[in-house]
Amino acid sequence: MGKQEKAAHTFRLVTESFASALPEAALARIALTGLETRRRWKEAITDRQRQALLKKTISSMEALVNGSEQGDLTPPSPGLARIRARSRIQQARLLMELGKGSESLIQALGLLDSVLEAKSTPRGELAEAMFLKADLFSRIGKGENLLPAYAKVIELFPDIEEWSDSAVDRILKLSLSGVDPANQEDRIRLLARVRSEERR
Repeated sequence: MGKQEKAAHTFRLVTESFASALPEAALARIALTGLETRRRWKEAITDRQRQALLKKTISSMEALVNGSEQGDLTPPSPGLARIRARSRIQQARLLMELGKGSESLIQALGLLDSVLEAKSTPRGELAEAMFLKADLFSRIGKGENLLPAYAKVIELFPDIEEWSDSAVDRILKLSLSGVDPANQEDRIRLLARVRSEERR
């Protein structure tokens, strides 16, 4: 059993054994849905099947957070803000990874914006949504917004190491992309310039 199969098995156990334990059961169901969708995507034979699967998954996940799927999340469910944010982030990730064309990317951008605009979104999900939005900028032709978007993740969420460290890594990769790895002096000079520009 591979890592993804083990993860899916664990999430399935949580959703079945602790269905009433919120927010954990709902968060596990969201993660499981993402894993199963990716697996089924690989197994699909035609593009039409893949797109239908993605559309069904997005609708199902939205229904989960709106409480219309089996009466799951009727207010005031514990952790509802986190569940909503995780669901929308997972939907955005699926659209970014599996979606076809600019329509999927624009839909993903809208989902991430909804996470960022919600006043009750937990900081970890805010940082992740902001990081993913920065990733999207390069794919939708807004490359000029890349460095400032990653810098904003670092500025606003230095305590959320997973996303601030990833943003630093992306800034370094973008900044060093045109520099010969053998020329250490140019790399150091460029990093110093990036650092001083980000302080302004």
